[in-house]
Amino acid sequence: MPCPFLFTYPKRMAAMKKNSKKTIKLYDENAYDQLDYYGVLMKNGRARIDTKRYKKFFNIPDSKIEHRKTVYYIPTKIHRLDYYCNVFRDFLSSLKDEWNREYSRAIKLIKTPTEVESDTVASSLSTGIFEYDEACSIGMMAGIKRDSQYRYVIKSIYAQFFQQAMSQVDALSLKVIVAEGYQNNKFSRERFLIHSSKASKRTTLKRSSLSTATLFTIEHIEFGIS
Repeated sequence: MPCPFLFTYPKRMAAMKKNSKKTIKLYDENAYDQLDYYGVLMKNGRARIDTKRYKKFFNIPDSKIEHRKTVYYIPTKIHRLDYYCNVFRDFLSSLKDEWNREYSRAIKLIKTPTEVESDTVASSLSTGIFEYDEACSIGMMAGIKRDSQYRYVIKSIYAQFFQQAMSQVDALSLKVIVAEGYQNNKFSRERFLIHSSKASKRTTLKRSSLSTATLFTIEHIEFGIS
């Protein structure tokens, strides 16, 4: 006796294609700034993701979510900051804003060697004592003297900003790993790497081939992505 499934299969496939086209049409009816357009549907405060639709616009970081029994992929955690990677992303974004808002503007106010040279030439000419060639020579010497001072000041500002940023990243890292069960009284870069390596095995890079600084950066970004 022939299997009944063989007779119903073409109809079922046709129905699935029809429903698929209907679903795509529903997505396209949404505006570009709506989550539904990209296949992200909100229900009862939880995000449900149609991965087929989502993949048309963005890369999916983990292919495992494609293999599931449910229609939609539902993230394990609810809130954005439940993922520690977003805590670091927000902090780094605030650092960038602080640099653009404060430090970058301050640097632009510091006179460059070229500006000092131009000002000196203009000042020398305004006295009426020096000829143009003499004023240019005086200005050039002033610019040369200013060069080392200017470089020192700029380097100092960069050093201050990055040293402070690294200290803040260390403090944030400690806060995160304490929330994840870290109980030691001491904290260092090496301890951080050991603890986060135990907590997350997701990276496929060969850690032995990377520098300590690169590893530290990877761990900061990678830690907590689950």
